[in-house]
Amino acid sequence: MKLQSTRALALPAFAAVALCTLALGTKPARAAPPAGGSSRRAEMQVLVRMAEDDAATAEGRRYSRIAHQYYQRIYAPVLERCAAGHQVSSLPNFDVVLTLAHDGAIHGLHVHPITAQAQCLANVLIDARFPTPPTAPFHVHIAVSFKR
Repeated sequence: MKLQSTRALALPAFAAVALCTLALGTKPARAAPPAGGSSRRAEMQVLVRMAEDDAATAEGRRYSRIAHQYYQRIYAPVLERCAAGHQVSSLPNFDVVLTLAHDGAIHGLHVHPITAQAQCLANVLIDARFPTPPTAPFHVHIAVSFKR
């Protein structure tokens, strides 16, 4: 799933139940992920690698900490609400990769696999805003796991 908006973004995670990994970066944009007939899984793998590459710099690591703290503080309750009414340990894991613009606005939002909880979280993230990144685009990876 890919959602796009000119609105801003901020990252969240369900602190007690969901384990989230956040990777941000500061390198210039690279070639777009595969399109057309290629699978969403392959596209997500490319985007995750882009986020890992971006987080490999000192500046990327610093901003990653800032964004992760912001995500935890603002959006942990969102994922908790998204998981409400379900046996949390049985919920499937999912990945979110965000592309942030120069002003922290969301430029791209990718979720795989698409689950009810991933869609719920994406619906909130599309309207969110991150702290202003030092460069753009920044690729942000959030790996959400409901397993303890």
